[in-house]
Amino acid sequence: MMAQAPYAQGPYGGFAAAPARTVNLGGAGKVATALFGIRAAMPAVSYAIYGVLDAVSPLPHPLMAHDPGLELRKNVHAALDGMRGLLTFVGLICFFVWFARAYDFIRSTRGGTRFSTGLAIGGWFIPFANLFLPYMAVRDAVRRGAEDRQGALVVVWWLTWIVATFMNVFASMFEALEKANSEILLKLGVDRLNLIWKVLYWGELSVELVTCVSLILIIRGLTSALSKPAQTPVAAY
Repeated sequence: MMAQAPYAQGPYGGFAAAPARTVNLGGAGKVATALFGIRAAMPAVSYAIYGVLDAVSPLPHPLMAHDPGLELRKNVHAALDGMRGLLTFVGLICFFVWFARAYDFIRSTRGGTRFSTGLAIGGWFIPFANLFLPYMAVRDAVRRGAEDRQGALVVVWWLTWIVATFMNVFASMFEALEKANSEILLKLGVDRLNLIWKVLYWGELSVELVTCVSLILIIRGLTSALSKPAQTPVAAY
């Protein structure tokens, strides 16, 4: 996208100041913040639901595959996981739309950007590169578009995102071992298995809560900053 010239031909000759460029980031940004807001509330929803389950049904043996109480909890867990996954998926799509528009606008009005918009978005899908490229692109956007006022928040957002991702992978591996009635899990005992599940589940939800709240604040902060006239552009490199 080409940067708009600071001056335009005036009606009587000479040059007049060209109108400031604006960009509409509200739609996709608002939807993304709403979805991640609901996603951030999932720990409270999960806590309430499991509290009711624990009150009406004793905690079953985690390796008794046909225990009715365990089956109910597995169905509830699957439903909550599905809701979390759907909110994250749709929320990220809206975030990508918002960020693509914001990054294009920053390139046109704030002296360029470090990456192309294609790489800033595509970096999420490149193996290994997706461990650092998304962070670098958002960090670049905040540095140029919001005078780096949210730099620390971007670091918190990305670190918690990475931690939550690896916790999710570990929980999936643990669940696979449980379904296979692994000898390792049998040796741990019921109390330890329940403790591990609680730590994994609530730990992951807590980290994801910080991730979602951080991303919401980044979206709102950068949207607000880009609605104001550009200050001294930050040189691209």
